[in-house]
Amino acid sequence: MFTAPQNWDVEWTYDCSAYGSEGNFHFIGYTSGGGITDIAGPNQLGPGGSGTEYYHDGGSIYLEINSECSWSIKAVTA
Repeated sequence: MFTAPQNWDVEWTYDCSAYGSEGNFHFIGYTSGGGITDIAGPNQLGPGGSGTEYYHDGGSIYLEINSECSWSIKAVTA
């Protein structure tokens, strides 16, 4: 869990080369109380990818990442 400012970004990558085929990558944000937020990352299917998502809704948040591939994700102040 982390406290996000009003304007923040999520930088993400995923790589399915070790998985042996295409895979998926998706993330979703939850509030400290477990409620779903408007924070939802891309729903990618492929060998890999990267991107940046931009958010304007701060607070106490945690991200759930769904992927069978290797991935990296970082929340940064915009």
